[in-house]
Amino acid sequence: MSNQTVPARIIINATHLGQRINGIGTYIINLLRQWALQPANLHFDVYLHERARPHLAAISFPENFQLHWIGSRLFPDTANLRRLLFSNCLAIARNAGVIFNPSQLEMTFAGARAIVTVQDLIPIQITDHYQKKQNYFYRVLVPRGLARAEAIIAPSKATQQALCSYYAVPPEKVTIIPYGVRKLPDSSVAPPTRKYILFAGRIVPYRNINTLIQAFLKIQHYVEHDLILAGEICCDLKIPEPSNRIIVRGYVDGGELSALYRGASAFVFPSLAEGFGFPPLEAMSFGCPVITTAEASLPEVCRNAALVVDPRSEDSIAGALTEILSNQELRARLIREGFRRVADLTWEKTAGAHLRLFEKVLQGRPQ
Repeated sequence: MSNQTVPARIIINATHLGQRINGIGTYIINLLRQWALQPANLHFDVYLHERARPHLAAISFPENFQLHWIGSRLFPDTANLRRLLFSNCLAIARNAGVIFNPSQLEMTFAGARAIVTVQDLIPIQITDHYQKKQNYFYRVLVPRGLARAEAIIAPSKATQQALCSYYAVPPEKVTIIPYGVRKLPDSSVAPPTRKYILFAGRIVPYRNINTLIQAFLKIQHYVEHDLILAGEICCDLKIPEPSNRIIVRGYVDGGELSALYRGASAFVFPSLAEGFGFPPLEAMSFGCPVITTAEASLPEVCRNAALVVDPRSEDSIAGALTEILSNQELRARLIREGFRRVADLTWEKTAGAHLRLFEKVLQGRPQ
């Protein structure tokens, strides 16, 4: 690619990354880490929230990176609306460039040519649990941003198909780039001493945790395991009182999360909708057998490395839990296939595919 004919500069709005690392934050960190390692004839202007500094301290950015830090006075790291406004002001101010927005929550409607990753379309797929302003954003604003985007990235074929179905986006405009599996830090933290089944991830209605709780209650007298729920709690949990067998840990990360994955007898992810789905893959990377569903992206992400259940059926989840805890041959197969699946999903591949798309857009040929 010739610098004389192509403006080889990418503006990255990474302000979604904040103090706590969610799925989009995991995506941003791993892309930046890999781009800092991979030679590229590109220059990156990266806009970051100041609360993300600790997460990037270990990355040595080369000369083709320029980091711009946004202070909390402009917006908190959790302020979606103000972050969206900042993204559009940035695109207008940098009108001559190409801006990459790592999620639809930062998509732009004017200014610089845009590349956007659509992480998922859950608010319009499962409407019961979302506020009217979120429905408005997805039904009115998102299609405008998609229409003017130079290129769209989706982490799964399921998300690509949802984009085509809900917004009539041409399939060729959407590049499917699967994600890697993040390497969690090694930990000296000891797992819980009692045997346990684990769920980890943001606890939201579409992840169906109350059905998992009811399924566990059906088998709790037949197994010696507890149920541990780890993740930011964003919905009401229906746990009968008293129940010392169901342990709610709240948000965990880093070493504590590694310890929980390492010590779990099984990992259960009964989600109804996912754009990609990091937690089952993270569990596989620790040699933990996984139970999940055939909903949305999960079949293509997990393939044959997980035991599949009907997420709406307590009996289906309860039966799978009983089987995975007792069937050693099944456990060994799932662990083996899990390691194989994780080995095929690397952030090096993901970052390289993004760079190739950026170069195509800069050359005026995004498809």
